[in-house]
Amino acid sequence: MLSSNEFIRLLTIPTQLEGSRTPLLDLPLRQRLPVASPVRNHPSSPHILENPYPSYRVGIFRNRGLSGIRIATSSFRLFFSERRPVAVTDDESLIIAAHTNTHRRRTGDTVKFNSRKENKPTKMTLSQVQEFYKNQTVFITGSTGLLGKLVLRKLLTTCDPKKIYLLIRQHKGKSVAERLETLLDSADLRRDESEFKGKIFAIKGDCGLPGLGISQDDRETLVNETTCIIHIAATIKFNEHLRLAGYVNVRAVQDLLNLAKEVPDLKAMVHVSTAYSNCNQKDLIKEQFYEPGMTATELWKMLESVDDETVTNITPEVLGSWPNSYTFTKAVAENVIKTEAQDMPICIVRPGILMGAFQEPEPGWLDAIEGISAFLIGTYLGLIHCHLADTKPIYLIPSDYTANIILAAGCHATEKSSPPPIYNYTGSEKNLLTKSKLYEYGKLSTKVYPSVHAVNACLLIFTKNKYYLKFLQFWLHLVPAYIVDLLCLCLRKKRRFVKMYQKVHRMCDELAYFNVNFWKYETTNCETLWKALEEKDRELFPFNMENLDWWSFFEKCAIYARINLLKDPMHTLPQAKRKRKFIIFLYYCLTFALVYVVWWMI
Repeated sequence: MLSSNEFIRLLTIPTQLEGSRTPLLDLPLRQRLPVASPVRNHPSSPHILENPYPSYRVGIFRNRGLSGIRIATSSFRLFFSERRPVAVTDDESLIIAAHTNTHRRRTGDTVKFNSRKENKPTKMTLSQVQEFYKNQTVFITGSTGLLGKLVLRKLLTTCDPKKIYLLIRQHKGKSVAERLETLLDSADLRRDESEFKGKIFAIKGDCGLPGLGISQDDRETLVNETTCIIHIAATIKFNEHLRLAGYVNVRAVQDLLNLAKEVPDLKAMVHVSTAYSNCNQKDLIKEQFYEPGMTATELWKMLESVDDETVTNITPEVLGSWPNSYTFTKAVAENVIKTEAQDMPICIVRPGILMGAFQEPEPGWLDAIEGISAFLIGTYLGLIHCHLADTKPIYLIPSDYTANIILAAGCHATEKSSPPPIYNYTGSEKNLLTKSKLYEYGKLSTKVYPSVHAVNACLLIFTKNKYYLKFLQFWLHLVPAYIVDLLCLCLRKKRRFVKMYQKVHRMCDELAYFNVNFWKYETTNCETLWKALEEKDRELFPFNMENLDWWSFFEKCAIYARINLLKDPMHTLPQAKRKRKFIIFLYYCLTFALVYVVWWMI
């Protein structure tokens, strides 16, 4: 009889489908099914284990005899054929669906393991956070974004709410219903759709419109039924027109507060801001309110008195010491909460720069290539070689950890306080990640998990001199781009590299302010919140980054991005490593030839 640890080691061995040479890791997501759905509120709280294969996981089964196995469902993953699903029998056995040569197990074999019936609780207990959200009706804005998807998924899979209303707008020709279907697919909720059916409801609306663009009937429904509000929606474009940024990031907050004041049984409201809302402050940014460049009333008065062209012309003067319209409007929105949310159960969460997920819904999970992820993937593929930045710490945050602190903060926002509590979620001062270390991890990931789509060696030069940056961009980016586009023109193929690098340079210019400046953050409230959580909540809603293994995190992100975003399956890894060696050899040959030519000319 196997112990639980031996059972876990058996399941974490890479396997293949019976009669197939295709590694299971390379199958499409819908064919990579988990062993079984996790048991919500299982008496055996998950315990994080070190896993050499971060892409595999074991499920906690709906079988009371398994209460002795303490594992993290998101730390292990076992892939198996849809034709031969894993089955748990009444005698606490597990039928293996995929064979493993190492242990000589075949499809259909039965593995027995030890259980602890004597220690099994007779009644499942809920943690404090689970108990708070159980049977609550939650209204979420921004659910179609990265963070909103994770908050939605965490609520459904862990907290058992009564209903969840999602504010969704029509976008790019897609109706609200179509976008909801896309959301369920991208948030990996399809396999549990039957369990969640009847809990998710879409509300047609738009944060850019007055009153959130909600119909009167929908507004009455929200007022009568909502008990918790989580406001995540925002326009995160740094160069967004000030009028639109003001409508989405400021007016929507005012409209949501007005709605919340009508809710008779409001238990908690969470407003998601950004750690850079007060980036005009020097040195230390505390968990407190700061004075904005102007109040919301002054902003509306200014916007209503001039046309769009005039707004564009006066925007630099209006922003003042803020670098862009995004951070400026976020600061104004925080002031709205300070002045208009008196005696409300509300709190503000200021997350840092969002990255992929550390654990859930799967290690490294990311729904799109944008923001800092686009920059890192561009460097990974050898497309970006220079950037305006220093080597000081950068506040990267796992997106699933951010979703966890949002839910935990909402649970503790029930007490009305003035001013509302603020959480600077920027990680731990004891475990900061520097930009130089980030680059080292990037180079290591290209060495261990290179991609066949790479076009050049991973080389990134940091500089704080903008003139030297322009020089590097010209020689390392634009000159090769023009050469490649010229070849494409001769071959009658689409020219795209010059336009691509123009977009890359605009993105780098937008990020430059945050890369050449450094802030320290007070995180006392986050630390206090973490200490206030009971042990089970710490396991279910982890967000403490003091002991986060950064390389393990980036390894997971690299694997997920390679397979799911770049569509580069793992069986191409040998080919990618050969290509990487050739690219490096070619790079050094060209460098030597260039140095020789320059030396000969001199």
